[in-house]
Amino acid sequence: MAKNSKLGNAYGQHVAAVVAHIVKEKGYDKVVATSSSFGKDVLPRAGGLLDVQPISDVLAIEDNGNKFVRPVYANNAICTVSSSDKIKMLAIRPTNFEKTKAGEGSASVEDIDVSSVLGEENGKWIENIVTESEVADLGQAKFVVAGGRGLKNGENFKMLYDLAKVIGGPNCAVGASRAAVDAGYVPNDLQIG
Repeated sequence: MAKNSKLGNAYGQHVAAVVAHIVKEKGYDKVVATSSSFGKDVLPRAGGLLDVQPISDVLAIEDNGNKFVRPVYANNAICTVSSSDKIKMLAIRPTNFEKTKAGEGSASVEDIDVSSVLGEENGKWIENIVTESEVADLGQAKFVVAGGRGLKNGENFKMLYDLAKVIGGPNCAVGASRAAVDAGYVPNDLQIG
């Protein structure tokens, strides 16, 4: 675990620099992140620094960690890929793997000072604004209510939020088509499919 106050509210470029530094220094051959917006921001940056091709949206790991099942063609097909890279960088879809209880793992946690990696030229964190939502996170939701270009603007997505609260509240999320995201109606993290 990187020990530095600059990583308290880190940007992807800073975390990627730290990940690349730690992988080189420690000689790790696997880097795993969740297939979230943040994970998909960090891994390609770290992969660029390490000259490694990340494999995203991993659904399953086969052949003793040498082959990876992932979706392609906008999730319309599933393929198995292999990598000859010495370092494997994987963005895992956590919902495709069985959950384990906290404390069941055997991995060690190590504090590492990364101030020499980040230097003094990084941005300054001003404020962390956290909003409470009455609906579930899209990646963890049991149900999803989605809309697209037919809603005509971002304000009309409020109808979907209201519907999601009625249908499932904390078990229901709001999603959007790529066309709605590209039109700027909603942010990228709501895109589905």
